[in-house]
Amino acid sequence: MLLWPLPATDTITTMRIPVCTAPAIGAYLVATIAFGAVSLDGTQVTPDVVRFDRTTPVTITARTSGSKPTQVQFAAADGTTLTMRDDGQDGDAAANDGIYTVQISANLAVGGLQDADVFRKHLGFVDVYEGATRTFHGFDAVAGVDPAIGEVAIADDGVQVQHSNHVVNIVDPATFANGPTADFRPLIQRFYQLFPDSVDFIDIVFATRNAANRYHFSVRNAVSGIGSSNFNNTAIYGSGGRLLGISVFPTSTYFDAGQEAHSHEIGHQWINFLPQASLSIGTPHWPLSSLASGLMGFSIPGSGAGGDYSCRLTSIPTGVQLTAFSGARSFSDLDLYLMGPEVRGAGPITTCGRTSRRR
Repeated sequence: MLLWPLPATDTITTMRIPVCTAPAIGAYLVATIAFGAVSLDGTQVTPDVVRFDRTTPVTITARTSGSKPTQVQFAAADGTTLTMRDDGQDGDAAANDGIYTVQISANLAVGGLQDADVFRKHLGFVDVYEGATRTFHGFDAVAGVDPAIGEVAIADDGVQVQHSNHVVNIVDPATFANGPTADFRPLIQRFYQLFPDSVDFIDIVFATRNAANRYHFSVRNAVSGIGSSNFNNTAIYGSGGRLLGISVFPTSTYFDAGQEAHSHEIGHQWINFLPQASLSIGTPHWPLSSLASGLMGFSIPGSGAGGDYSCRLTSIPTGVQLTAFSGARSFSDLDLYLMGPEVRGAGPITTCGRTSRRR
């Protein structure tokens, strides 16, 4: 491992990030730019899924709390800027309730869907202003559907539960009302009342869009030598002993089990708990080093959120050379070592009914 050296006076909160290109925040929502008295709690696109042949407008709302913002704007992907309203007019449901609304055309929402959109078309950004200062800049997208997706068989499992081959849909207002940090035990227990103890990981995906980062937590660990203690909390979630961990995705728009971010969250089952001083300064990710260029990234100073470090570090006689790179990332050799032989080899990991092989 090549570790970017920090002067003795530096700490993790004052770290100077050496860049060959700007490091990108690994979250699916752009971080708050300047902290203010207004909070953006989340956004919503209505309808949740937009058909390719829709002709009527699509509504975007932004939920705020705290002080009243000076203005809330929607910077659309086509270059236009629209004012979001909280005056009960032009589609806004109620005046002065902290929920700002704008309506966009169906063509802007789903017109011109490309293969690269993966049925999630970028719509634009929600910008919150306090005075002349933009205090939030949040990415928004829409789930579009066209005939290329095909038909999905859905089974009814009783009151407020449905499932397909890959997804279980549980309506649980009491749990989800508490947001991304809710106690999810009642929800998971309901899952195990209906389905066998046959998965290693469960993804909790919100239909509403919360302005929060995704995260993973372990339910069981029997692996020694990775810096984490051994424990087994499967019983309180209703699992008979197989469940390893749970990943929470506060918005459905950015959930994709085939995307690097999903593998990143599963990686947190084993990474990074190491106690060595040179590595623990990056917990729960890696410090700025050759490890940070991999799929697990580095911890952004001051927040601990994951960042993508787009530099390769190479040892040269005069020190360390940084070279920019782009494209797909993979787990580093140390990542794979910590994840163990089952993940490194051909052994499948099953997540919420879907089986996929991990690199």
